[in-house]
This record gives sequence, C-alpha cells and structure tokens, in this order.
Amino acid sequence: FNIVTNHVFSMEETLSAAVRTSSLDGLHEKILREQIGKQQSLKERNARLEERERISRDIHNSVGHTLSAASVTLDAATMLIDRNPELASDKVNQANDRVHNAIESIRGAVRTLDADDGTVLVKDYVSSLADLCKNFCLDTNVKVHNNFGRISDSGRIDLDTASFFSGVLSELLTNGTKHGGATVFVVMLTMDTGNIALKVSDNGCGWGEISYDEKSARLSRGFGLRKMRDYCETRGGSFEIDGEDGFTVLLNVPRRVEND
Repeated sequence: FNIVTNHVFSMEETLSAAVRTSSLDGLHEKILREQIGKQQSLKERNARLEERERISRDIHNSVGHTLSAASVTLDAATMLIDRNPELASDKVNQANDRVHNAIESIRGAVRTLDADDGTVLVKDYVSSLADLCKNFCLDTNVKVHNNFGRISDSGRIDLDTASFFSGVLSELLTNGTKHGGATVFVVMLTMDTGNIALKVSDNGCGWGEISYDEKSARLSRGFGLRKMRDYCETRGGSFEIDGEDGFTVLLNVPRRVEND
C-alpha cells in the first residue's frame, strides 16, 4: 500500500512540476512576445520619425532655398522696375516660377507622407529632380540638359534610393561647377524593373589622363565620391567614374520597388 501511495504521490509531483514548468514557459513566451512586439513597435516608430525628419529636411532645403531665391529675385525686380521695366518683368516671372516650384515640392512631400510603404511615385520624384536642375540653372546660369521629360514610368521607388540620387545629383552639379569649372551638364536617369541608373556628365576640366592607382587614390580622398561608391556597392550596384575628358559619374543600384 505504501509503495502504491508513494508512486501516486510521485506521479502527482511530476505532473505538478510539469504544469508549473509549462506555466512558466507559457509566461516566459508571453513576456518574450510582448518584448518583441514593443521592440518592433519602437523600431517602426523610430523609422517613421526618421522618415518625417528626412522629409522635413528636404522641404527646408528645397522649398526654403526656392522661396529665398524668389524673394531675392523680387527685390531685384523692385529695384529695376523704374530703370528697366522689361528686365524687372523677367525677374518677376522667374520669382513666380520658383514659387510654383515650391508649391509642387510641398505637394510632393505631402503625397510622400501619405504613403505608408516608404516609397514615392516616380513621376513625383522625377518632377523634383527637374525642379532641382531648373533652380540650379537659375542660380548659376549653367546649362543642365536632362531626359526627365521623357520618363513615363508609372511605378514607385523606395525613398532611400530617391533621397540618395537627389543628393548625388545636387553634389555633382555643385562640385562640377565649383571645382571643374563646368558650364554644361547632361543628366540621364534610366529605370527598368530591375535597376535604377543615374549618369551625370559635364564639360569641366576633369582629372585628365591619370593612372588607375592615382584614380583610386583620388576616389579614396574624395569623401563625397567615396560615399557614393560605398552606397552603390553596399546595395549590390555599381559605381563608375570617367574624368579624362570632362567628368562623368555613373551610378547603378537595384530597384527595390517594381513598376505597378
């Protein structure tokens, strides 16, 4: 009888231990799921905050600069209105164009904020690049030819790529004019279902005929160019420079968002 009783007690203890263990495992799993959920929620919140900060910065840099330039142009028109009415009228038209560009930039930013998938419409993005080139031409009197008006892609691209290419274009235009003395640029943007490529060429002085080692050394010393190369290679793309006759940079990265 004692043996049977002890065996029953032993079974009960084993079952109780198993139940306690199972309860603890269930509690631990629940806590773990809650922690993962909180971490994911925090990660998504930080991502949204970072994206909104980027858009805010883009609006400040683009729209702020455009409106400031429009204000300066209007001031110049006011001073010219008595002495040279025709030139003053041209200045007013330039300022009007810039204000309209600023409005379109804001509308594009609002559409971007409304997108929950971290993408932007290609047509909105191409329009912003066209505005960037147009404003650069107005500020510098440098000519920038591009193929943006012939791009009919109806899809979307990820904001990370869009922001990167915008920064690259702005930097190459500025540096080509400042350091290379370029007066003409040719900008080509191409897209398909697999890749996005940006090619920027200018008629500046370039690097001339230099060795491969010297080219690599200059690329390593140039923070902006090195950053472009590293980004492309990290994304599984490619980065090429030709500085022998003028200066040409070609960037190609995989397209994360396909056409609709």
